[in-house]
Amino acid sequence: MAEMDQKYGPASYGDEINLVDLWSILMRRKGLIVVVFLITLLGSVVYLVLAQPVYESRVVVQVGQVGQVDEVDEVEPKVSYVEDLDVFKQRLLAEHAALAAVEAPRKGAQNVFTLTVRQGDKDVAGKQLNDIVEKLLLGHRAIYDKIAGPLQGQQQSLAGQLHDFIKQRDDLTTLIERLKQSEPTLAALLLTEKTGLSRMIVEIEEKLVSLQTLLSAPNTLPSRVLGTQVTPNKPREPKKKMIMALGLILGAMLGVFAAFFAEFLKKAKDSQASSQ
Repeated sequence: MAEMDQKYGPASYGDEINLVDLWSILMRRKGLIVVVFLITLLGSVVYLVLAQPVYESRVVVQVGQVGQVDEVDEVEPKVSYVEDLDVFKQRLLAEHAALAAVEAPRKGAQNVFTLTVRQGDKDVAGKQLNDIVEKLLLGHRAIYDKIAGPLQGQQQSLAGQLHDFIKQRDDLTTLIERLKQSEPTLAALLLTEKTGLSRMIVEIEEKLVSLQTLLSAPNTLPSRVLGTQVTPNKPREPKKKMIMALGLILGAMLGVFAAFFAEFLKKAKDSQASSQ
């Protein structure tokens, strides 16, 4: 039992971590700690001095869309984007090396993207992004007109038909009123024709309302910039406060580590000397 106590019993006080001894080591090596801390801090300052500033210019763009009639459900319209959204993102990044990111929002409209350009010069970043957006909107406008053009043409054609049919109906109304007394039979025939015209007018008006819904916001919109282009005066990188804070923390940690490592080397050297 005694042997078991000796084998598995608690460690002696000499094996325990003594906070007083640790504090004594830190006090003895405080010069080394200060030197390592200052070197690390100086390294952070040198990095901040040598690091090139990076300015960021951002703009939010909405990809255009055109309303389309769903063949299955004609009540709820669907939309056709002027460019596939996945292709849009990959194409922009491939065509414009200056673009640092094309990001979609986590929530909200899936056709809204934030375009970001990062450069060492604030004015260059803003100009590059402006040129990219102008080229994008110009290309999308051509596609938008190509998709929306047939619907707009159909709308104009129906509007013209509606105008003609309404004029014919009004003329028939006037003629029927004149013929009611003198030629009632002819007036009755004309009234039947007027009824048919009125039915066609209602159908055209319904089609025009449907087309107007498709071609109006939010179903149909050209590609556009939402808000304004933002180019902050302060550079995005380097983050001075964060780097200095990391320098302070890392310097303190490395200083303490260096103190204990130096103490370890001294004890190892003393132990080797005493064994000889």
